[in-house]
Amino acid sequence: MGFVAVCFGIRESPDRPEGVPLYGLVPVEHGRASLVGAICGEDPAALAMSLERRYVLAWRAARTAADLEAVLGGAANEWLRRTIDLTDLLARVADRSDGSVIAGSEGLSAAAAAFDVPLPPDGGVLDAATTIAVLFLVAATKLKALGFEDTRSLVRGRIGPR
Repeated sequence: MGFVAVCFGIRESPDRPEGVPLYGLVPVEHGRASLVGAICGEDPAALAMSLERRYVLAWRAARTAADLEAVLGGAANEWLRRTIDLTDLLARVADRSDGSVIAGSEGLSAAAAAFDVPLPPDGGVLDAATTIAVLFLVAATKLKALGFEDTRSLVRGRIGPR
């Protein structure tokens, strides 16, 4: 199984006062964030196809699982089983290194700054998904250096006690 970073947003629409769900998706393959397969869209079928046989990388797993449930169906708990919470992962990296960065409390841009990840200029859902993908690679690299080799152990924080 591979990985895919996902970020949701809402596009304003005069036809729908609640807005239209919009997603940005960036595959992570062979240790790289792949912009070749990146998509930004509204089509649930394209989203579902892009998520097949992949773990989901999310800034906040519970929020993304709820968004996936709303857009694609299925229970949020089912989505959580295959979602990696980046805020938790980055906090675990900080706990195991110098402890200076606990990213989840400040936001994606603060985490990117703390881990020297450049922010794309637009700030849309595709840019956020790209930042999530790169931060995941940074965290996975740091955890590997600390002795965590199994990527399956990253899912839902199964990388040992904090």
